[in-house]
Amino acid sequence: MAAAGDIVGVSLFLTFGVAAGSLLQASLAPAVTLGLCAGLPPTLIALACLLRRRRRQRTVAALLILLGVWLFLTGSRSEALSPGPGWVASLSLRCRDALSGVADRIPFDRPDSAPLLKALTLGDRSGLSRETIAVFRGSGASHLLALSGLHLGILYALLSFLTRAAGGSPAARRIRWVLLTLLSGAYVLLTGASPSLVRAFLFIFLAETARLNRRRRTGLLPSLCGALTLQLALQPTVITSAGFQLSYLAMTGIVLLYPPLRRLYPDGPGWSPFRYIWNAASLSIACQATTAPLVWWRFRSFPRYFLLTNLLALPLTTLVMVSSAATLLCAGAGWLPPLLINTTDRLIGGLVWILTVISSM
Repeated sequence: MAAAGDIVGVSLFLTFGVAAGSLLQASLAPAVTLGLCAGLPPTLIALACLLRRRRRQRTVAALLILLGVWLFLTGSRSEALSPGPGWVASLSLRCRDALSGVADRIPFDRPDSAPLLKALTLGDRSGLSRETIAVFRGSGASHLLALSGLHLGILYALLSFLTRAAGGSPAARRIRWVLLTLLSGAYVLLTGASPSLVRAFLFIFLAETARLNRRRRTGLLPSLCGALTLQLALQPTVITSAGFQLSYLAMTGIVLLYPPLRRLYPDGPGWSPFRYIWNAASLSIACQATTAPLVWWRFRSFPRYFLLTNLLALPLTTLVMVSSAATLLCAGAGWLPPLLINTTDRLIGGLVWILTVISSM
């Protein structure tokens, strides 16, 4: 419990410092921020030495806040001086272009099936028509077109199900950890490593690492705060990204608000469709409660039918993603059963039809 509280406190103070760094950079002259970059390290070293002699919470908080400020200022300067995308980003782009070409060659009946398959699995929205984008935007489902933790979560759930047969022995848990982290990380790199995908990967990495030891249990909040700390330490300037902010706010709603909302429906024996609907609605409400203020502040919009959209579209989106991933992999291997093509085509058509009806309400 003490360790969980520590990581929560560390993430909060570090996040506050990184946010303060972004405000300082926007309000101060470049010469002043450069002076802060050079002057903060001695202060950080002095505070670290003070902690070795006498550990106090105020000193720890001051150290973390100043460290966050320094990380953002130095990170922003490093990005400004960067010559451009590195070899990893270039390789990722080439791989995604190759898979996009494979998707374009799949003989779907619907003209918008291939573009939607690329958008939902690869994050390539270049082929989407204006009508399709308007349908997703009007129904409040635009987040489905932007690869996020939702998409990686679906992939992770599928991989977890497929690797469950390995068993629970120490060797099996290590093999499962390698497979899940490598495949999830490869997917993040392949699709461009957006902030929300990186958050989801770090969350998965920490959770799966904790599961290597059966005696160790890590809650959702410590895992979320650990992912936040790692992501800001590696790329502090990501704090200004709307995707980063919305991703962590949505997860905060899931961690803090979803459990009490779900418990409002009484438990009972067996599976209940009403309990399933309530759980899905609770999840949607929890996410909207924490993200809606930021969405309104940044975009001046609010999805009126978010509850209906998430109740109907999210389960179908899961099926669409699984079917689309299988279709894309089979097409890349040169073996593509007509039944799989038709299934994916019909699922995508059903998703578009549902969103069209909602957007016209």
